[in-house]
Amino acid sequence: MKLTSIDNIKKVLKNKPLKKLGQNFLINEEVIEKLISAAEINDGDKVLEIGPGVGALTEKLTEKATVIAVEKDSRLIDHLKEMESKSLTVLRADFLNVSLEKYLQSNYKVVSNLPFNVATPIIRKLLKENPPSLIVVIVQKEVAQRIESKGEKENFLSTIIKFRGEPEIVSTIPKNNFWPSPEVDASILKITPHSKYSKKEEEFSNLFFKVVEAGFLHPRKQIKNNLTGLNNFSKENIENILINLNIDPKKRGEDLNLDDWIRVTDKYLTLNKKENKII
Repeated sequence: MKLTSIDNIKKVLKNKPLKKLGQNFLINEEVIEKLISAAEINDGDKVLEIGPGVGALTEKLTEKATVIAVEKDSRLIDHLKEMESKSLTVLRADFLNVSLEKYLQSNYKVVSNLPFNVATPIIRKLLKENPPSLIVVIVQKEVAQRIESKGEKENFLSTIIKFRGEPEIVSTIPKNNFWPSPEVDASILKITPHSKYSKKEEEFSNLFFKVVEAGFLHPRKQIKNNLTGLNNFSKENIENILINLNIDPKKRGEDLNLDDWIRVTDKYLTLNKKENKII
């Protein structure tokens, strides 16, 4: 069965795609080949696929790699289970609730056509819990451009990605390569881990994610207001911390670069240890 055929996708679904699950199925095999090529799949690689859909990408991945495919839509599970083999394990689950360490200890890759509506929390989970050796995913074009940009305003996702790795747009995928066609074009985004902050202890990394998350919690608020949510430091304490770091307390999260967030986290960690606080 050709799994990039719209007619075959409809047969497997036996219903309409679910917009709430962000279902836009790949209907171009060339895009699948680009994904796999960017992921540099070698024989014996372990690959995590999130939202395999009808399995068009899954089928190709299993030719070389051992794949764990996590699918939330119960309508697709029977079909995907029929594809199971020594090279493929299918999990029916919401990926955001899956324990990565239970299934993938280390040295695995992520190759996926991500649901656009949950791409941010998925990537956040991957980078925070058990970072893979490589991430190659399809996301909205504008999201990918914002992540890859240098010297411009940042957002939460671009900041945590650059903390863990180097983002690169492999190619743009016009929206007509999907069914149903989304409202916007997409991009293949490749995230290659770097070792720039590998010497940072786990405690620092955990705190970094919390600091950045707090800083972007209310994007239009000033950074001094957002950061007061982390612990019982007063707004005045936060202002003094930022001023001492040469960061304007009136800036918003998007105005800070990665180095700023590293310095803020270092300062928080020092103060927390000094005052025996737990964040």
